[in-house]
Amino acid sequence: MVFMLNIEDHKNNFGVELTRKLGQLLENGEIKLAECGQIAEYILSNIDSCSTLVELHSFLQELNNRYPYFENVLQLEEGYEKEEKDQEKAAKMEELLKHNQVDQAIATGK
Repeated sequence: MVFMLNIEDHKNNFGVELTRKLGQLLENGEIKLAECGQIAEYILSNIDSCSTLVELHSFLQELNNRYPYFENVLQLEEGYEKEEKDQEKAAKMEELLKHNQVDQAIATGK
């Protein structure tokens, strides 16, 4: 069974990760309160407008370009994308195998 999150779930998950990262940066003294506010405002102003995974990925890339503190969040998102693609591929292969389409299943897996 393939479990895929919708865009709102992704936005919520990354909102939590970004908030957690902001808290860590502030707690560790890596950013000042004023910069934290600016970053939070940027995140809130932009994440809600993402309506596709591509837009969310672009937002996270832009966030990382502006504030390199968030590189690990971008990498996490890229990992989620790869995992979803792998799950989709596995589901397609499984469906092909159920219909005895072994060659197509193998080709799909490559």
